[in-house]
Amino acid sequence: MRHILDIEKDRISILSLASWLEKIFDDEFAKLSKSKILNQRASRYILLTLSVEDCLTQNQLVRLTHLKGSTISVALEKMELEGLIEREEDMYDGRQHRVFLTNKGYEIKKSIDEAIKEIEKKAFDGLLPKDISRASEVLSSIINNLENK
Repeated sequence: MRHILDIEKDRISILSLASWLEKIFDDEFAKLSKSKILNQRASRYILLTLSVEDCLTQNQLVRLTHLKGSTISVALEKMELEGLIEREEDMYDGRQHRVFLTNKGYEIKKSIDEAIKEIEKKAFDGLLPKDISRASEVLSSIINNLENK
């Protein structure tokens, strides 16, 4: 069976390719992941975001991950039950709760990094470092254009 890219590669937009790549990445990640909760994209996005900037509110996580508030809320509940995060009332605004990664959350982050490296190794096979770097620059520019407009 021929792949759609062999048939339609000149007519598929770069954003469609990015979406397709994300789906393939999720499938590859699911094969490598030891944690069911991290096979859920929302939990993975939250964990990766908190590993860069801890002590965020739920609203900040919505903005940074581009996920819906209800999606964040459900994912945080599951992550808290798994012991990956803790939530504490904001000391200045009792209506807000700050979200923190636990030690277990940081340990799981390491396994995510290992899985990503394995997927990248497979994905970048045969590509030159300069091509990988240029693709990263282009995708970063596209993201910045979409986020800032």
